[in-house]
Amino acid sequence: MVGWLIDAIKKDYQPPISKVKVGKFNDYVQREYDFDKLEKKLLGWE
Repeated sequence: MVGWLIDAIKKDYQPPISKVKVGKFNDYVQREYDFDKLEKKLLGWE
């Protein structure tokens, strides 16, 4: 372990670049809410 660490420091070790697939599940225009109005409806004030 120590030998690997010394070698990594000497050779300027860089972590591997990961290949993560990015899904399009959350790629949409989200709604905008009026939270004050929703809260009033929830509490029965309106």
